[in-house]
Amino acid sequence: MNCVSLKEGLGASSFRLTRTIAMGLAVTFLFAGVATAQTADESAPKAGEKAVEKSGSGPVATPLDATHDFGKIWTGEDLKHTFQIKNTGSEVLKITKVKPACGCTKKGKHPDEIAPGQTGEFSFGLNTKKLHGNFTKAITVSTNDPAHESLTLKLVGEVQHFVEVTPSAATFGRLKPDSVSTKTLKVLNNTGENLDIKLASDASEGCFKAELSEVVPGKEYELTVTAQPPYNSGNNRHMIKLLTNHPQQKEIQVTCLALVPQRLELRPDNLRVALGAKTQSKRRLRFTNNGDDPVNLLSVTSSADSEQLLTEVKTYQEGRSYEITVTIPANYAPPKDGVSIVLNTDDKETPKLEVPIVATEQRSRTPRRPATEMLGQAAPTGKFKTVAGDEVNIGGTSDEVDVLFFYASWCGFCKKALPEVEELHKQLQASGKKAKIYAINLDDRTGRRGRTEEQTLQHYKDMKLSMPLILDSEKKAGRPFKVTSFPTMFVVGQTGTVEAVHVGAKAGFEKELAKEIDDLLAGKKLTDAGHVANANVASRTKVGSKGMANLEVKQSKVVGSKGRDDVRPVTIKSNEVQPGTPEKKDAPEAESGKDE
Repeated sequence: MNCVSLKEGLGASSFRLTRTIAMGLAVTFLFAGVATAQTADESAPKAGEKAVEKSGSGPVATPLDATHDFGKIWTGEDLKHTFQIKNTGSEVLKITKVKPACGCTKKGKHPDEIAPGQTGEFSFGLNTKKLHGNFTKAITVSTNDPAHESLTLKLVGEVQHFVEVTPSAATFGRLKPDSVSTKTLKVLNNTGENLDIKLASDASEGCFKAELSEVVPGKEYELTVTAQPPYNSGNNRHMIKLLTNHPQQKEIQVTCLALVPQRLELRPDNLRVALGAKTQSKRRLRFTNNGDDPVNLLSVTSSADSEQLLTEVKTYQEGRSYEITVTIPANYAPPKDGVSIVLNTDDKETPKLEVPIVATEQRSRTPRRPATEMLGQAAPTGKFKTVAGDEVNIGGTSDEVDVLFFYASWCGFCKKALPEVEELHKQLQASGKKAKIYAINLDDRTGRRGRTEEQTLQHYKDMKLSMPLILDSEKKAGRPFKVTSFPTMFVVGQTGTVEAVHVGAKAGFEKELAKEIDDLLAGKKLTDAGHVANANVASRTKVGSKGMANLEVKQSKVVGSKGRDDVRPVTIKSNEVQPGTPEKKDAPEAESGKDE
């Protein structure tokens, strides 16, 4: 029994030991895996650092020198540097934007595309005249690399001035009208050689007096600036000039600034009221006594409309500081003769102060739709290819009516409208009418809403569409047609004129499209008929344009996404496609404002 028990005990112990070792090894491997994963994440290229060259599928942007240090340089030097970005991927790397962070950095030549395995050069120039001390200038490079859509390149260094003034300006802040204040600035010669430094003849002017004294001959000076009455109310500003005999820094400018508020100060100096505001609003005034003697606020009234304009006074410090709240009723319109808020004080010099109420036009909340400006214009012309390989001419005269349906695959309203447009396309095909519908996709390839070409084509297949599809991620058609929201539809007549514009897809829009097509094929001109959907003619407007004779064009209604009819004059602009025109927005917004 004892032997058996001993063996059993040893067997159980061995089992426990084996299990303990196995668990320990598992934990060790687990942590090793985590450490490996963390190391892999940390090794990913970061903005502003030299990237580790990595290969992969698709385009891969790898900056070979993400940061360049110029070291110590003298002010005024024009610096130049060329960064290199290598495409270590398997597809073409597209450079969509190169943007320096400030105006002192100028971009030079750079490639628009970098083939797999190739390196592109990005040259930049830097003006150092206005730089002081250590500097870092960032440059953003946007690409179609899904992992690094935005790369940051950096130019760093330290700018030394031959003659340096510390601090660089004499700033006095807020001063009382009768006060005197002095600031002392150090002027240091950094060249190692003696320099002659002196004040310009107009160094002292107005309320500022300047004196320059030599501390170490030819090496170090002190500039003493005194601000003294009389001052102007508000900002007092002056530029002191120091003259040197250094050929590369002959003049140094030192700014002097002092704010001297009025003795009795009212802020703001007027109250703005929106005409036709449908809700009550409040405006606040701050009355401050900056003088030595106390000034009490006795009462606050209005020069007119005293029953409509209600005022309330809050005292922060008796004789010194007060806040006045003016309540403006809904739909308030100031009288033609004007109205002011009147403050009555016990001050002998200024017993009464007035703040006028200024009426302003209420801002329109109607969204701006630039695409509607195309109505009545010659459609921009251009040649495009469908995904099936067919060549399409947009704009210009033809024997057919074209409907251009601009959309994005992420747009919810587009998803609802596409089946209706597809059905209309099939009806036109079956009827043999000389009219075509083109779906023009404006998906971006990068950014938050970016879609790859494969994703866009998959969306087209999922929607079971057969109408001709044009991919326009570069906005070569979308930009000239001023498309900024989705969906947007244009009906282009046989003369090449934009006869109708639909922004959004209200209920029954496909029936309006069908009627517009039929009217145009019957020889009618929608702008002459006065409708984008049976809209009457408002008036005639003469419109001028560069290189064109004055044309008489009618005003027509433009159908909006919510069924509104906006009557607007038609303008004539260039009908030539400009692929290089910079885009104001990276991606147009959907009418719904949400993704699908």
